[in-house]
Amino acid sequence: MDSSGGIIFNGRVGEFSNGSTVAASAGGDFEAGNITFTANESLTFAHFTRPNETPIRPSGLFVSAVSGFNTPATGNSGAIIVNTPFLQLSGGARLDATTTSTGHGGSITITANTLSIS
Repeated sequence: MDSSGGIIFNGRVGEFSNGSTVAASAGGDFEAGNITFTANESLTFAHFTRPNETPIRPSGLFVSAVSGFNTPATGNSGAIIVNTPFLQLSGGARLDATTTSTGHGGSITITANTLSIS
């Protein structure tokens, strides 16, 4: 069986807003890849909305294993690993490691000096 590939980001600053996503997913019995983000200064996921507006798609990092329609699957979700001095999630932004298969959801590991969620 093959797995989906992983995603690795190494940089000084990462800024994602208004529905910007990074995703790794796999269907059926395949394994979803990992997402690893290392930002030496800061990493921000934000959604700027008008009052009473619901975001169509939140910004964030997403790994998932999914089942097909009426097809059971056993694939596992990948992991999300974030390393940065400052991580900000706002306006519904999220880190999400889920599965709709009978496999396992992934882990989320955050190493940060400051974490801001609003």
